[in-house]
Amino acid sequence: MTIEVDLLDRDDLEQLAAHVDATPVVIEVRALDGDTLLQAVIAVTATALPVIRTWLLQRAENKKATVVSWDGNRIQGYSAKEVMGILEALQGEPEEIQASEED
Repeated sequence: MTIEVDLLDRDDLEQLAAHVDATPVVIEVRALDGDTLLQAVIAVTATALPVIRTWLLQRAENKKATVVSWDGNRIQGYSAKEVMGILEALQGEPEEIQASEED
């Protein structure tokens, strides 16, 4: 999974990184419009998803834009409704991940 935030939100992304299992790879990228963004590649695990969900909800409360790329889908959210769409896309994934980890 990749999570993309504005460069000014580096502290938020570092807060997320501190609470997930594996340290995510964070890189600076330049968008076509010239803005510099941060992208984090995060390993999706059964324990990481609840952390990511909580983090996304906190960003929505603070009206901060976040882009999540997951399983070939790119979802942008900064309102509570949009974040709920991201969370719905992630719903049920921990069970699938846990089942694949047990194989």
